[in-house]
Amino acid sequence: MIRAAAMLVAILGISLISCSSETARRQDLGSQQSSETALQDGSGQFPTSLPQDGVQPWEELDSDGLVIPAVRSASSINLNTDFTPGVERFLDSGDAADNLEATRLNGISPTGTSSAMYRVTMGAQQPGIVSVDANLLSGKGYYVGLSNYGTGRWDWQGPFTDNHVRLQAVTDSSADLTSALGNTFISVLCPAGTSADVVGIGVNQYDPASATAPATPLGLTASPIPGGLELNWSPVLDPDLAGYAIYHANRSFINPHSAGVQRVAYLEGSTRHLLGGLTDITYLRIASVDFSGNESAVSPLVQAVPLPGNSPLQLVSTAPSGMLNDVISLTATGAASFDWDLDGDGVFEIQNDNSGSQSAITSSLGIIRPRVVGRDAEGQLTALGGVSLVITGNTRPVASAIATPQSGIVPLDVTFTGSADDNEDAPEALTFAWDFDGDGIYEADTDSLNPAQQNYSSPGLYNAKFRVTDSGGAWDVDTVALSATAAPLNLPPHAAFSVEGGKRQPAPFIAEFDLSGCSDPDGSIVLYEWDWDNDGSFDFSTGAAAGASHLYPEIGEYTVRLRVTDDGGAGSEAVIRLVAQGWKRVTIDTGNTAGQNLTFSVIGEHPAIVYYNSASDSMEYVRSSTPTGEDPADWSGIVDLDGASGAGVFGMSLAEVQGTPAVAYQRASTSDLYYIRSQTATGSLAGDWGTPVLVESGPARGYYAEMLVVAGRPAICYYDLAQSSLRYVRSTSDTGAAAGDWLGDITIDNSADVGTNPSMAIIDGNPAISHFDDTSNRLLYIRSTSASGTLAGDWSQQVILTGGSGRGYYSKLVELDGRPAVCYNDPVSNSLAFRSSTTPSGSLAADWLPAFDIDSFGSAGDYAGMVVHNGRPACCSKAGSNSSLRFVEASGLGSQPLDWLPAQTVDELGDSGNFAAIIEVQGKLAVAYIDNDIGRPKYAIRYE
Repeated sequence: MIRAAAMLVAILGISLISCSSETARRQDLGSQQSSETALQDGSGQFPTSLPQDGVQPWEELDSDGLVIPAVRSASSINLNTDFTPGVERFLDSGDAADNLEATRLNGISPTGTSSAMYRVTMGAQQPGIVSVDANLLSGKGYYVGLSNYGTGRWDWQGPFTDNHVRLQAVTDSSADLTSALGNTFISVLCPAGTSADVVGIGVNQYDPASATAPATPLGLTASPIPGGLELNWSPVLDPDLAGYAIYHANRSFINPHSAGVQRVAYLEGSTRHLLGGLTDITYLRIASVDFSGNESAVSPLVQAVPLPGNSPLQLVSTAPSGMLNDVISLTATGAASFDWDLDGDGVFEIQNDNSGSQSAITSSLGIIRPRVVGRDAEGQLTALGGVSLVITGNTRPVASAIATPQSGIVPLDVTFTGSADDNEDAPEALTFAWDFDGDGIYEADTDSLNPAQQNYSSPGLYNAKFRVTDSGGAWDVDTVALSATAAPLNLPPHAAFSVEGGKRQPAPFIAEFDLSGCSDPDGSIVLYEWDWDNDGSFDFSTGAAAGASHLYPEIGEYTVRLRVTDDGGAGSEAVIRLVAQGWKRVTIDTGNTAGQNLTFSVIGEHPAIVYYNSASDSMEYVRSSTPTGEDPADWSGIVDLDGASGAGVFGMSLAEVQGTPAVAYQRASTSDLYYIRSQTATGSLAGDWGTPVLVESGPARGYYAEMLVVAGRPAICYYDLAQSSLRYVRSTSDTGAAAGDWLGDITIDNSADVGTNPSMAIIDGNPAISHFDDTSNRLLYIRSTSASGTLAGDWSQQVILTGGSGRGYYSKLVELDGRPAVCYNDPVSNSLAFRSSTTPSGSLAADWLPAFDIDSFGSAGDYAGMVVHNGRPACCSKAGSNSSLRFVEASGLGSQPLDWLPAQTVDELGDSGNFAAIIEVQGKLAVAYIDNDIGRPKYAIRYE
């Protein structure tokens, strides 16, 4: 049996319940019985998740490898409006036991976890703020999970060590954390080695009509303590205040959501917070948050440096709950003297106490949160601690239910008997209610210890519940599990299979399938059927023979489905995904000769290419009709962007600007810089594109145009042949669609013949460019000191990255792990080289690590390209001596030569690799390039 009790406490604007269970605990969450019945809400919409390898279907692994209880939907729905009031401890697992009015989760086992799940009646409302009071007794912290019916999964947060945390649940009207029957589920979990007393669960309703943020908190101060900072501020008096969001970083910040700024994982409910785990200078701001998720502007910035050491302060109580005016002892250790707030009202009644022992003030009903401040021998604050206690004036009753029988074949008649005890009330003052099908709805006219016999006509697992309520409103629930089975019962077989050698193998390969994981618990498997491409049609059968193989000749991803049938006619299926690894190549524009210049980007989540067609002397655009572009047919619908002579012959750049494709390029016939942008998100039709806009007129402007969205607006850098300089212009509008938008063209560098083949990237928030110095034959790096770069004076931070001898004529600049990195060709070593900075800006020569070669096969390095993929650099280039397309990637950040994996050839057919560009497409690496032998662009995507 599972018992759940509740006591109502007013807090946070809605009822808060402390829940406990006094009889036999649910020890085996993994049992089939508990997995299918104990969690029935009746809504049919419980959050569930697909099982992972080695995990039972009723369990789910979190990112730390903890086994976390998941749930299954009910087998029946009884849409009634008689909801259970308040909060009920619905299910527990592992070592969960009552500790007075609290639930003690004993994660003492080195391998097991303990958890308690609470059901909160919300009706038609959604939870805005969830409050959890839990006193950590040992370990590194407890976790809190919220049932999310929108995603069908648990939302887990933690670990937490504080005794009181407030979590934001629903923050907009699209979220759904409440079941169809109006219940929200909250779980508290202690991993192995952790134990805690769960004292209370509280919920505030989300108010979609509230759109006004609370006032900004003021008066924030930060006082250094060993290993942390004590924060204090003035209270915000808004009536719907939920708490305070605390933001901190190791640098000054304005926007609390910018990179590097951390937020405390929960809302602080008081105006005092201890921020621990700090060693260096820390910058802080706070904001107030209401029940609807509206957040105020942040407070003024403060900063402080923590003191050396740490704060070992610990506060414990003799009990997590008690009656009104009971004596509950508090003990604090880890400091020389202590200040005490004995009832949690923010007033420290006792100061400079050397004993470390006091009694909580228990003169008020509800949850109180006594706190203690520890001070060292010099009287300096060292730490802050707290506990949560439930104070009640009415002990809850004790309910117990018996079902006879508890299992059998349908139709199954079951007799229920209840018993109840209460310290304050006589038996006749108690009221009773029964929920026979466990759907959370208590049946009408069941106020009896001996209700009418119940008949279960449908097979299933049911959690029948018996509720006892006393005259003061305190209540207790006992749950008894019932199993009604059909006869005869043929258990379905289990389907599972694997691939010898792994699911990822270089193409072509023959997949040898291992079926040793298939089994049937009460018979034998008589039929194995295979659907090689997961199209719903089973292509092959091996009968009862447990073995099969299949050839995968082409590079790509494949989904294989296995169906097994046992001798009783029951069946089950299993699915795995295979990857035939390699680079899948396609040729684009097979009807023309298009052989000079190319730019490559993702437009509307599909790959797209712009190139110069030498046959028609025009610049053309084509976007794949599929997200991966791995078939030649995907690249139909080529659009002529500009038929003017020489459009794009000396370079072009494609980017997505305000959701639509745009191209910057030069018309060789006039030596002018132009810009053209589509009016639609895809640009797949000629009519989608507007008239080209003249950005800069000649003479000899716009060579090697490189475009990037800088501070929300398109910007272009290019080589000015007439002045032998690097120039830059940024649109004055978000789209750059009008000629008048392109004013303020500036010269970045004219110190020599500089600016050929520029590569532009956003580095530490500001635009930066790598480019070639033709006078000294070396690679240069320059970064703006502003986010827009619109003033010539912004571009003062220039670094020489290579020596002479032509090193760096082709380069690609990226931001890698928050720091600039560049790959480039080195004609001296006939290789592709790499160099990265140790600082976010790379503004000084001393910031850059020494350069080294990453691919020296076949004079690699021409047309160098680079992208950051899964946090690691990946590069492409052309090997000049054998005219092949090359690829190399790092296993880490690539800052050392040993970080780089062996390079490989992507395409060695013909004269491949000209104008190579590499990007990420649908999580995969893809390269576009020109094959000079056939004079056409090619596209390759990697399956790994």
